[in-house]
Amino acid sequence: MHMLGMLFELLERTGVGWLPFAADCAVVVACICVIALIVYLLHRCRDRLSMNRERTNRQFESVMEVAPNAMIMIDPSGEIVLVNRAAEEVFQYAREEMLGESIEMLIPERFRPAHPKLRDAFFEEPQTTLIGQGRPRIGLRKDGTEFELDLGLNPIETTEGLFVLSSIVDMAAHHRTQKTLAQLAAIVESSHDAIIGKAIDGTITNWNRGAEMIYGYPAKEAIGRHISMLIPDGQTDEADQIMQKVVGGVLVDNAETTRRCKDGTLIDVSLTVSPIRDESDVVIGASVIARDITQRKAAEKTLAQYACELEKSNHELEQFAYVASHDLKEPLRMVASFTGLLAEEYRGKLDANADRYIDFATNGAKRMAALIDDLLNYSRVGRMDAPFRAIGLGDMLQHVVDDLRTSIEETQAEISLPEETPRVKGSPTRLRQLFQNLMGNALKFRHPDRPPIIQISCQQCDAFCEIAVKDNGIGVDPDFHERIFQVFQRLHTTAEYPGTGIGLAVCKKIVEQHGGEISVESELGVGTTFRVTLPVYFVDMDPDVHRPKFSKYEGEVPSCKP
Repeated sequence: MHMLGMLFELLERTGVGWLPFAADCAVVVACICVIALIVYLLHRCRDRLSMNRERTNRQFESVMEVAPNAMIMIDPSGEIVLVNRAAEEVFQYAREEMLGESIEMLIPERFRPAHPKLRDAFFEEPQTTLIGQGRPRIGLRKDGTEFELDLGLNPIETTEGLFVLSSIVDMAAHHRTQKTLAQLAAIVESSHDAIIGKAIDGTITNWNRGAEMIYGYPAKEAIGRHISMLIPDGQTDEADQIMQKVVGGVLVDNAETTRRCKDGTLIDVSLTVSPIRDESDVVIGASVIARDITQRKAAEKTLAQYACELEKSNHELEQFAYVASHDLKEPLRMVASFTGLLAEEYRGKLDANADRYIDFATNGAKRMAALIDDLLNYSRVGRMDAPFRAIGLGDMLQHVVDDLRTSIEETQAEISLPEETPRVKGSPTRLRQLFQNLMGNALKFRHPDRPPIIQISCQQCDAFCEIAVKDNGIGVDPDFHERIFQVFQRLHTTAEYPGTGIGLAVCKKIVEQHGGEISVESELGVGTTFRVTLPVYFVDMDPDVHRPKFSKYEGEVPSCKP
C-alpha cells in the first residue's frame, strides 16, 4: 500500500491524470502484490527449512548421544565438532575438553605425523570405510594409556560442507563383553533348569539344554513354535494372565503350575517369568525359567500323608493314655485303700518289718498315682485344647506367686518380679503351669544353709521376650544340663527331693508348643537360671489362632542376652 501511495503522489506531481492511467495502474498493483507474495513465501520457506534443519540436527545429535559406540565428528581440518557420551567414557575426556581440539589428541604421538595426510586423502575421496579389522588401530586415553580399537569412517554431507563421523569400538571392552556373553551363554546352556525365550505373541525364540531335558523337545523342534505346546488343556487362561503381567513389566516369581512334555506326561514346575525390553524400555518378549518340582511335590504329598497319619496316631495314643490311666489308677486306689486299712488296723500289732512293708506299699501306690497323673499331664500338653490369646505376663506371674504363697512363707523365700512386662501369645493354663513348675523347683531345690531368693526378670528382643527365673539354690551339675529336660530324668532320690522327674520335660514341651526355647545356666552350690523365650503379642495378630505365629522351625529364635 505504501508503494501504491508513492505511485499516486508521482502521478499528481507530473500532472498526469488518474483516469488515463487506470489500466496501467492496476497492472502495476498486481505485479507489486505478486512480488510481495513471492518474497513472503520465500521467507516462509527459508524459515521452515531452517526449522527442519535444526530439528534434523537435534534428532541426529540425540541418536548419536545414545549410541553404544563412541562417536566423534570432525571437519576437514581435523577439528572435533561433535562428541557423544560413549566417547567421553572411552577416552576419559569431558566433551568440553575435546570440542574444538584436533583429532590427533586421541592418537598416540608416534602415529600423529602421518595422520593429516591420511585424513586429507579420505576427504578427497570420501566413502564409508572400516579400519582396523584384522589389524586394530591404537587410541590414546586422557591418562596416557593406549588401547586397541576398531574404527568406522562415515562421510556426512551438510549445508556447511563435508564432515566425517567416526564410530569407535574399544576392542578390550568388546572382548570382555564377548567373553562375559559367552560365559553367560554357557551357564544358560548347562543349567538343569529350562530357560526359554519367547516373543510377545508366544513364539519360542530360545531353548536351552535344560528345556530339552525337562520337556523332551530338542531346540530345532521347539524354536519357532508357540509356547502353547507346553500348556495343558484348561490352563490357557492362567498362562495368558502370567503373560499379561509380564507385558505390563511385572516379574512373575515362583509360580507353581503344570506343564506338558513331548510324550504327553504332565509335570509340576515352578516358573519365573521376566520381561525382556528393547533399548526404548519397551517389553518385546519374556524369559521363562522353569524348574521341575515334580519330585518335590510328590514328597510334599507324602509328607502331608505322614503328618495326617501321625496326627491320627497321636490322637489314638492320647485316647489310649486316658483309658490306660483310668484302668491303672483304679487298682492303685484299691491298693492304697487296703494298705491304709492295714496300717490303721494292724500298726503296732505285728513286728516292725510288717509296719515297714505296709509303709513301702502305701508310698509306692501314692508315687505310682502321682506318676500316672504327671504322664497324663505331659500328654495333654501336646493338645491344643483352647486357642492362643494375648496374656499379660506380669499379672500371670503374680497369680503364680499367689498360688505358691504357702510354700513361699514356709521357706521364707524372697521373690522379686519384673516391673514392666509385655503381653505374650499363648495358652493361659499352660504358661501358668510352666512358671509354676519353674518357681516350684526353685523352692523345692533350695540350699539348706540359706533361704531361697528367686529373681524373675524380663527383656524384649524384637518379636520375642526372654523371661529369666534365677534362684540361689543347690544348682545343677553342668554335665546334666541337657538331661534335666528329658522325661524321668532325676538327679536326686525321692527321699532327698520328692517328684517324678517329669516337671522340666513338661516345661520344655510347653515352651516348644508356643514357638519358643528354654535353656538352663547353673553352677553347683551357687544357683540356677532358667531362660524362657516366648513370642510377644502384637495388636495386628489374630487373637484366636491354634498355631503360634513364631515357631522354632521357621527360623532361629533371637538371643536376648546382653
